[in-house]
Amino acid sequence: MPSPPTNTELQARVRAFREELRKRGWAIGINAQFDQRWTSDDMDLIRSAATNLVELNSDAILAVGGRVIPILMELTRSIPIVTPGGSDPIARGYAESLARPGRNVTGFATMELSVISKMLETLKEIHLM
Repeated sequence: MPSPPTNTELQARVRAFREELRKRGWAIGINAQFDQRWTSDDMDLIRSAATNLVELNSDAILAVGGRVIPILMELTRSIPIVTPGGSDPIARGYAESLARPGRNVTGFATMELSVISKMLETLKEIHLM
């Protein structure tokens, strides 16, 4: 997490994520391990935390933030890096294309620029009604 552990919004998201894992049968300490790293803006701490997570050889790493993902991409090409949101994964170099990412980063984009023209078209249609 690219924030201090005092960030209440991200803490709430982490709790929700862990709860959803539990609902789907993933019990922390039984069949799942959950290692958190809170880094704030300290790039040395971010690199150290990312290195530590990669050394754990996890099945997947959930990563948040434009500063974190490129470092993880440098450190591993085999562990899946899952990002819960972001913008334009192709322009940022996380994926080669939406249909075939081609790298070990996957997840969701909060805004994909290629759909903006379709959004505008839909707004025009609504306005003309």
